[in-house]
Amino acid sequence: MMKTLPLLFAFILLSCNGQESKMKMRKKNKSSELKKNEEIKSSIIEKDNNYSIVTQKEADINQDGKPDKVTVYSTEWNKEIKPNDFKLFKVIVKLSNNENKFTILTNDNIIEPYYPDNVASGFSDVKIKDNFFTIEQANGGGGVIDRSFITFKYDKFKKGIYLHRYSVLTTEMSSGDEKEYKTELTTKDFGSIPFGNFNIKAINSK
Repeated sequence: MMKTLPLLFAFILLSCNGQESKMKMRKKNKSSELKKNEEIKSSIIEKDNNYSIVTQKEADINQDGKPDKVTVYSTEWNKEIKPNDFKLFKVIVKLSNNENKFTILTNDNIIEPYYPDNVASGFSDVKIKDNFFTIEQANGGGGVIDRSFITFKYDKFKKGIYLHRYSVLTTEMSSGDEKEYKTELTTKDFGSIPFGNFNIKAINSK
């Protein structure tokens, strides 16, 4: 009986080591598969023939020491532009992480569609500072121009991007007079809105 105990313990130890190795291998394979899926997803988005890159900014948004990207895409005008034609936009954020993988966030409800009769510039720029980035756009018609500044923040506790502030500078022009007023909403007004759930039409109705 005494001779069989060491053999039994050795068998149990080898069995445990074997299971641990299998678990590590499965975890590694799963991680590799997830990374591959994200790369395929990113490739599909970037090669969408309906959209082309308008601007792309690179910065360490999630503060992990690795570069992240904010890219704005838009559709193109038809060869013959008609009054009802419009350009669509989408914003894609690509975040790196500590596992040499990345997360892709997409939203096509941040930038308003751009119509031929828009007297303003439409999408203007992306500004990034630390873990904040702001989407700027201007839209106008009927003597009114709205310049909006939509600021998102990377929350290190929630490990995600959320709406931080929504500001609109409105300029009204009538009979030679010009009036400006500012509207600003913060998390106290709209609560917690993840990047992917933001909708400019919904927040403008508040």
